[in-house]
Amino acid sequence: MLPKWIPALSSHNTPVEIDRAHRIYATNTSRPWTMIFRLLRYTDRQAILEGARKAKPRLHDGTSLQFFADYSPGTTQERQEYKEIRAKLRQKGIDSFLLYPAILRVNHRGTRRSFNSAEEAAEALKTMLGEAEDDPGRSARAAQRELEESRELQQ
Repeated sequence: MLPKWIPALSSHNTPVEIDRAHRIYATNTSRPWTMIFRLLRYTDRQAILEGARKAKPRLHDGTSLQFFADYSPGTTQERQEYKEIRAKLRQKGIDSFLLYPAILRVNHRGTRRSFNSAEEAAEALKTMLGEAEDDPGRSARAAQRELEESRELQQ
């Protein structure tokens, strides 16, 4: 039953082989159960996660199914530190995503910037968010400075 819930299987040529699967019982019964499954192939994992991002939400008995990678507690904590920053970026319409393990990547005005810590991102994004509000009056010098900073980060 589990494979038909998994996103991206319609475009997948080979069947997904699950090594093992189990449920984690929730103490709060109003929340759905978490299911953890281990796949035999990493490519299946990547296809499932990519399909989950692109597909419409899957429903089972009226409950939305969500798919996430399983990270260690330390990595999860590091990724959570970006939550507030990413919410502000989303609110301003600025594209951002997290790379493994916890690197924030921001695409803004044709430049791509990466941040290795939430503190570094918060400091740099203060100016970026300020510039996003007054976009029409942005100077060429500010644009050049932003381009130079992004090139430094990529090196």
